[in-house]
Amino acid sequence: MMLSDFFKKFKYRNIASLGLFFLVGGLFAEPNFLSLEDRARALNFQGKTIDEIFICQSEGKKVFGKNGALTSECYALAQNPLPRALSLFLETTRTEESQFGFYTIEGKQIHPEWEEEGYGKLTLLSFVITNKQQLFVQVLRKDKGYFFLRTIPGNWDRSE
Repeated sequence: MMLSDFFKKFKYRNIASLGLFFLVGGLFAEPNFLSLEDRARALNFQGKTIDEIFICQSEGKKVFGKNGALTSECYALAQNPLPRALSLFLETTRTEESQFGFYTIEGKQIHPEWEEEGYGKLTLLSFVITNKQQLFVQVLRKDKGYFFLRTIPGNWDRSE
């Protein structure tokens, strides 16, 4: 009997510890994201002209970086520079995390690249705005490392 009591106490103690771990981890997880330095970055759209590029909210959360565009929330980069378009997205109150990507006139998603000191060449999969109105960039490294970096709208532009 004492052995079964020991296992019951052990099981509940582990569940309580695990719950506390996730609670504390959830509270402090967001500050642990890496932040990009506050400086300008020029995205290379691989030969696409500014008239062909839109930044749009992506459909749902199917697969980050591979969703279609919600055409109801798009900005043409020819009329709205990228920092302004990102700021407009941030001004809209959100109750859940939202993803934004670059799309062509045909609706095909494109993934621009840039060089980042300490990371090398990075591919931008999407921008993500949290329900707390914080902006992140979702990137893919050359070695297929996939991560998020905290950023601000004024850091982004397109290369000529």
